[in-house]
Amino acid sequence: MAMQQTPLLMSNILDRGAKVAPSEEIVTATDESVRRQTYLETRNRSHQLAHALSDCGVEVGDRVGTFMWNGSRHLEAYHACAGMGAVLHTLNVRLSVRDLEYIIGHAQDKVIIVDADTLPLLEQMKGRIPSVERVVVATEKGFEGWKTDLPNPVDYEEFISAFGTDYDWPQLEENAPLGLCYTSGTTGKAKGVECPHAGYINLAKSYASYFDFVAGHDATTLSSSLGYDGSISEMYSAWVAGAEVVMLSKSELRSGPDLLPTLKAREVTALFCPPILLSTLTSNPAQDLTYPIC
Repeated sequence: MAMQQTPLLMSNILDRGAKVAPSEEIVTATDESVRRQTYLETRNRSHQLAHALSDCGVEVGDRVGTFMWNGSRHLEAYHACAGMGAVLHTLNVRLSVRDLEYIIGHAQDKVIIVDADTLPLLEQMKGRIPSVERVVVATEKGFEGWKTDLPNPVDYEEFISAFGTDYDWPQLEENAPLGLCYTSGTTGKAKGVECPHAGYINLAKSYASYFDFVAGHDATTLSSSLGYDGSISEMYSAWVAGAEVVMLSKSELRSGPDLLPTLKAREVTALFCPPILLSTLTSNPAQDLTYPIC
């Protein structure tokens, strides 16, 4: 008699946070304030996004590019693509137009989800990214009047609004690709690496277990760009445990010691940060940062 075998798929645990801690929040720092969204809301909107992507022709294995800052809609793209079997391709907003054009073409991105304030950079590739069939624009307050000549543009909220909040996630092979990351091209042309579902799950569960995150109690920071693979451990470990995710803005990350009151106000219990950021916060981390640091 053989033991039951269940593939290690992100779709099997993606909705866990919404079940164990539906009122826990994703906190997005904007230029003007913060925007809060519960795990349950994030889960539902992610299912709507999966429906919308499927409706415009995205199938299992297709690449969906994101050209975005850290925020709740970027998390929704992670959730939707992982669940429906598409491959999320995070584009680095700090790369040159030449590098981005090559990477988008090499990856064969079918849809790109872009923040309105990064749209002008993507616009420079007009007519040179033939694989892209649709551009979805996510807008924060102050950026509503966007315009573009890129293919089939649509507002993010309009894109998802007509769809239901339950998508029947397909069963995939656990080694099917979930994410696609590219190097920055410092040694020749940028090189892509596909990351499988099983790898994401093992990493997320190991971090959640190591830090012993408790749903409804712990809050972690998302300091890395979602375009960087290091963000996987920060984001998914909190998500699977039901811990709150605090996404720090660019200005907050560069604020030095002024970031400490922000961390305290948002009740952060685990800080993810690179050494250079830690060095700008305080000269006495043992006293000022009394929680786990990774």
